[in-house]
Amino acid sequence: PVVSARVPGWGDGVVLFLFLLAWRWPFLLVANEYNPDESQMIAGAMTLVRDPVFWRSVDGGSSGPLNYYLMVPWHWVGAPLDYFTARLTCLLLTWGALFVSLRTLSRAYGCTAGWLGLLPAAGFFATLTHPELTNLSTENLPLLLLAVAFGLLAGRAPADRFRLWAACFLAGAMPWAKLQSAPIGLALIGWAGWQVMRQPGETAPLRWQRLAEVLLAAALPALLVAGLTAATGQFEAAWRRYILQNILYVGTS
Repeated sequence: PVVSARVPGWGDGVVLFLFLLAWRWPFLLVANEYNPDESQMIAGAMTLVRDPVFWRSVDGGSSGPLNYYLMVPWHWVGAPLDYFTARLTCLLLTWGALFVSLRTLSRAYGCTAGWLGLLPAAGFFATLTHPELTNLSTENLPLLLLAVAFGLLAGRAPADRFRLWAACFLAGAMPWAKLQSAPIGLALIGWAGWQVMRQPGETAPLRWQRLAEVLLAAALPALLVAGLTAATGQFEAAWRRYILQNILYVGTS
């Protein structure tokens, strides 16, 4: 691939954000729900402010804990947890995914080609009006995690192990935002493993060691969640309410 002489910076990011905001700002001011999931996530964030132990205070159904903790920082800065901050969060997550994608495309094909490649997606997310697509949904955070993990792997030098670990960690975190995103996360982890096993100039034992590092980084989010749920006595609740409920949800859909 061609390496771009200029990677889009924050000036490009501001332009992209204003492009989205020019169409999406009216939806920020509508003070009623567009989707029950939106209201549930706001209520869940309000509850976590007072009791931060997930699955004891909040049952997210088919949505994981990361989606519910997502809005808590608004409370820390004194902002209300309401439809405005929820839809602003949606807008910021969408902008983040698009901006990361722009940088990834530009590194590979040049800045002009990157903007041209991003324009259809940016135009879609800017001009959509359907309530199901303008509210804070459970898919917004996995979209950002996907874009960042893909960008880390796509722009990684063979010797850059930090980007490798970070990408696998984010891919492993995707199911804890939305369990249905697990196959996409597994595909990213598989790509990382493929990069490691095809890396030139390394012996077979070293490649297997690198592969073990990939799997450990990918498993770390699950290990952290399992440890926290076990420490707070919520392991069985997490298993029943999230894992088994999601399997039942998919089976009956």
